[in-house]
Amino acid sequence: MQILRYILLPISWLYALTVRMRNIAYNLDWFKSEKGAVKNIIIGNITVGGTGKTPHTIFLTQHLEKIYKVAILSRGYGRKSTGYVELNQSAHWSTSGDEPLLYTFRTKASVAVCEDRLEGLKKLKSSQNPDLVILDDALQHRRLKGDVNIALVRADKLPDNDFYLPTGTLRDSKTRLKQVDAVIITHADRLIAGRESLTTSLGLTSETPIFYSLIRYGTPYLLSDSPVAIDINENILLVTGIAHPKPLVEHLERLGCKVLHRAYRDHAPFSEKDVVEWKGTMLEAGIKMLVTTEKDAMRLKGLPGIESIQIVVVPIEIDIEQHENLLRLISEKLYE
Repeated sequence: MQILRYILLPISWLYALTVRMRNIAYNLDWFKSEKGAVKNIIIGNITVGGTGKTPHTIFLTQHLEKIYKVAILSRGYGRKSTGYVELNQSAHWSTSGDEPLLYTFRTKASVAVCEDRLEGLKKLKSSQNPDLVILDDALQHRRLKGDVNIALVRADKLPDNDFYLPTGTLRDSKTRLKQVDAVIITHADRLIAGRESLTTSLGLTSETPIFYSLIRYGTPYLLSDSPVAIDINENILLVTGIAHPKPLVEHLERLGCKVLHRAYRDHAPFSEKDVVEWKGTMLEAGIKMLVTTEKDAMRLKGLPGIESIQIVVVPIEIDIEQHENLLRLISEKLYE
């Protein structure tokens, strides 16, 4: 693996140069950034996947929709459709992407997908006229000048010693963190460095507020929406297509579950062939239930043969320390 990293280093240097030149062009106004048609909050990161954009988007939406009429705009990663699409709970994940579809179940917000965020904001304003729009994974969409920009950084994957893609996980310059309004350190229980040193190690200005969030797991439920408790003495088949499933595996093992894990890449499209394989594995191992995440569950619905499997969904949620201060900061930035 180390040898492969060295082989890929020239590609990483080229990627880094491209990213830096692009950011310089925007910073110097050679490329233009525009304000959106609606007040907006951008949630993003500078690394590839796994920082928790989906549960953080849900968390902020659920709190802000108590005060504002909120909409969510996503690119819709992994969808087969193109252009602007508004969603409801009857949409298929292939039209929307799994994360936007999940938003329709977990929030009251209007949800839309569009590759062009500026165009998406215009159409959302025309169609739904929200007070504000939350955009997930839009920190690299520099054409849009966000009203509030929030960057997520994994506590156990700080970018100070990371490499650019494909050698490492960086997809944007670490200097981008200086340009955001707040940084949230996710998986804060896994933070090795002291909190007092983060401003320096992340290259932030002293004025940039840092918040901390923790993952928690909600009450498991059947995909058919019936409440259910996991038998902690039972073997389970865990199926995940998320970037970092390890915390979920550890959580289930702490409950006493004997976990047989089938890990797929993030957003992996499941198929009828996978269902047949899972059934065979469960029959051979004497397993009665398949456990998955809410995001993965969006891609399981409607698969041929899936209805004969007892599927238990474990909600992944987050708590943000002193989130009242973050919500106050957002309101101030939106209407300053």
